Amino acid sequence: MPLRAILIICLPLLILGCEAAVGDAPPQVRIGSEARVPDNPRSHYSRMVNWRPADGETVTLNPPRISWPYWPEWPAPVQEVNHRFRFQLSSRADLSEPLVDVACDHNFYNTIPLLTGARQWFWRVGYDVGTADEQWGPVRSFTLAEDAKPWDRSPLAAPPLAEMGHPRVLFNAGNLAAIRELAKTHPASAEALALMQRQANAILRKPWWNDFPRTDTQPEPKQEFYTIAEDLATVCFVWKMTGEPRYAGVKERALILASYPPRGRSSPQGLGGDGAEDATQTNEFLALLFDWLYQDLTEAERQLMITSLEWRVDQIMNNFAWRRRQGGKPLIRANGGLSIHTGSHPYEASMAQAVCGLVLYEHSEIGRQWYDLIINYMIGISSGHGFDEAWNEGPGYGPSKFKWFANASLYYDTTIPDANLGRNPFYDRIGEFFSRIIPVGMPHNSWGNQANASRGNHLATFRKMAHLTGNGRFLYNWQQYGGEQFSGFRPWIEYVLPHYYESPAAEPEDDFVGLFPIDGWAMAATGPPSDARTFAEGLGVALQSRPRGGYGHSFHSDNSFILHAYGRMLNHGGGSSANHDAFAYHTMSHNTILVDGLGQALPTAGQPEPVYARIVGFARGDGKDARLPYVYFAGDATRSYAREPGKYARWGLPLGPVYEQRALPHLERFVRHVLFVRGEYFIIFDDLASSEPATYTWLYHILPEAGLKFTEADFAIDYRLGDVDVRLQQVARPRELAFEDRRGLDAMVNPVTGEDYRELRKEGPLAEHNLWISNARPARQWQFLAVVYPTRPGMKRPPIERVDDATVRVGDDVICFNPASPAAADAGIVIDPAALRTWAPWSPGS
Repeated sequence: MPLRAILIICLPLLILGCEAAVGDAPPQVRIGSEARVPDNPRSHYSRMVNWRPADGETVTLNPPRISWPYWPEWPAPVQEVNHRFRFQLSSRADLSEPLVDVACDHNFYNTIPLLTGARQWFWRVGYDVGTADEQWGPVRSFTLAEDAKPWDRSPLAAPPLAEMGHPRVLFNAGNLAAIRELAKTHPASAEALALMQRQANAILRKPWWNDFPRTDTQPEPKQEFYTIAEDLATVCFVWKMTGEPRYAGVKERALILASYPPRGRSSPQGLGGDGAEDATQTNEFLALLFDWLYQDLTEAERQLMITSLEWRVDQIMNNFAWRRRQGGKPLIRANGGLSIHTGSHPYEASMAQAVCGLVLYEHSEIGRQWYDLIINYMIGISSGHGFDEAWNEGPGYGPSKFKWFANASLYYDTTIPDANLGRNPFYDRIGEFFSRIIPVGMPHNSWGNQANASRGNHLATFRKMAHLTGNGRFLYNWQQYGGEQFSGFRPWIEYVLPHYYESPAAEPEDDFVGLFPIDGWAMAATGPPSDARTFAEGLGVALQSRPRGGYGHSFHSDNSFILHAYGRMLNHGGGSSANHDAFAYHTMSHNTILVDGLGQALPTAGQPEPVYARIVGFARGDGKDARLPYVYFAGDATRSYAREPGKYARWGLPLGPVYEQRALPHLERFVRHVLFVRGEYFIIFDDLASSEPATYTWLYHILPEAGLKFTEADFAIDYRLGDVDVRLQQVARPRELAFEDRRGLDAMVNPVTGEDYRELRKEGPLAEHNLWISNARPARQWQFLAVVYPTRPGMKRPPIERVDDATVRVGDDVICFNPASPAAADAGIVIDPAALRTWAPWSPGS
């Protein structure tokens, strides 16, 4: 799309369309049952590795990505025991003449050939076949879409790595000359190599280079050993690219590194390494050194490095990320392991040392096991934090962890001929999610830890992603974040990209609305989210309603929303959103609802409910066939609130008090409707119900920039952010509402429950105005109807008028949330909340 086509002055017209030409008025928009988002079984119990594809699903990838629950009694709680599986796939319903019939140790198998000769396929899984515990799961089916994308993955089951020899990661004997030429033919590669050479020259001057430590158990050198290993990899890559003999000393130092026994500072996580989580990166760098130096090593030196890599891989595979040792025996890791419910550190460690499977493949049984585990996981699961289309932890922590997966993917894709990992639809979907959830230029995002980490992680990843997938939108995103030539994160990967891939043409998104129903997110903006002008000059909204709910590094914040306009975030959430920020985990720090002062709280392990929250409604109209251009979302977060009392651990709270969580078994409904109208303003309608009278609190947080004015007569709140004026007006039953602005640190105290997080405050953004808007008298049913209208200098805000408790007039626009209201006849948009509340993937008491 030409840049002139996305000029901000035209963005509202491009996104949501122009109004109809003068003449016959277009029909009224009615949003009801036809806007329901179908329940996808893929989102059920989605914290855990489960059935993929869903039974009866029509799939768009041939063959689809395959996984199944680790235990046959799923979703009952799992015990830490080892199962062995038999996976069968056939075009016959009785599973006769299976195309695939394979035994494996992991519950995801994806090195599968193309499926031909039939569109419907059948599969099943046997547990512990041939033992006294043999048990077969039911026969399940899926159908290939007519345009299913082909991806023959059978060569990955037994890659020709032994025949390739070493080196083979990023370069090999056959292409080394061409790889070296990149420094002359490709400016980005030339710049990357120049950077690495400057780094290598500086490394040669470090004190430890000339006096390399003979042990990794002493406090000296102060530099962390995993970064020393990275330095060695940098020097080695430069040596292999330039051939300059001054770098050859890297071999001697790499061998010393490999000679260190377990439990020193260079050991991976779990064995006392520097930096704990980061320590496992040593495994990655040692694997690269082994591969790149292979031809320079004697057989004894090779065996030294193989032995070192073996115990390192064993630690992560059999005692940290996949299994854990109990009584000396490795048992499957139920909580935090790759096969069931992966944790953040096990995931990062696995992706960091993924390359070990490539270099050890023909040298070591444990190397082959690790290769098989990783290749099938990368294809079939990709991320245990959001299997299909999003990252539950949001836009800061998500791309922070994703960059390890991106690196692992490039190591494998450039090493194995015809791997074609870029055909995995997860890459396109997760890249789109990261682009939409935090538009370029947005300074903070309230969902998940490391909220301000997005820019650096986009820069570290999106150029790589663009080459791997051929998706020019990722390259455009990278450029808009400030990317010019290459990323300095694993620059040796960036250096080789032009040899293996064509660089796509950078282009912005052509659809400015994103829906991620399986993982529970929805976004809309007035321009491409990857174009910095959209945040600076346009408007946008995002709604979070996740089937997984809040746990780990994500927050108890479902059905919360964020709004932005003209370069400002209109509302805020999550406190500082730093790691261990207990306040960020609490619902009261987000833009959602408290019930009787209580927020959302879910068990941190497992998933007792099939779905906690869900996007239940979606519709859009461009104004050509409707009176008003609009985008509409609805989310149901009813089950995100505790059903039973107990101590629901919030991740940040080990540093402070653990508050007893009172239950909300009486909450029957919390459906939030979000309407983005004309690309100019927002309407939020909340539909709430309980089996006993309750107080519902509507939360809204504003960063400190200017004063706030509350006008009680029409329940209007006016505030300014820089040069942006914002009107927030509550329309439904305004005289029955109570208003409180909890200022600054007072926001960290819950006046209903007594929870006090002030002593646990972390540095970072903290909202100055924290609005608590509640029904003054408890009620079984309640509805909030709010309008948020931003303007900048030179713009005039139209009047906002209450018509009735479900209808508002904004200028000439009339929007009604009650089809039975007399006002509905004159409304441009009529929404039927009852049509969205009568359908849900659960029923009360289920």
